[in-house]
Amino acid sequence: MTLRRRLDRLAAKAPMPASERPTEVFLVGICAQTKEAVSAYGMNSGQSFERIDSETEVEFRERINRCGQAQVVLPDN
Repeated sequence: MTLRRRLDRLAAKAPMPASERPTEVFLVGICAQTKEAVSAYGMNSGQSFERIDSETEVEFRERINRCGQAQVVLPDN
């Protein structure tokens, strides 16, 4: 086995770098009156997001999505 082939095989087994991993964003806070998202948490990034008072829900979700490859996951209940 050549060194190049061995390096390629090892690289294929290496975990994906953190910068390339998709980030699942869980909406953890929903306003009781408006039923809109007000806070979220990014699992791989470890970031928490709070909605700013003047921000709409659409703007909030767009801001979350700018933090990488974000996927918003809504709870079933």
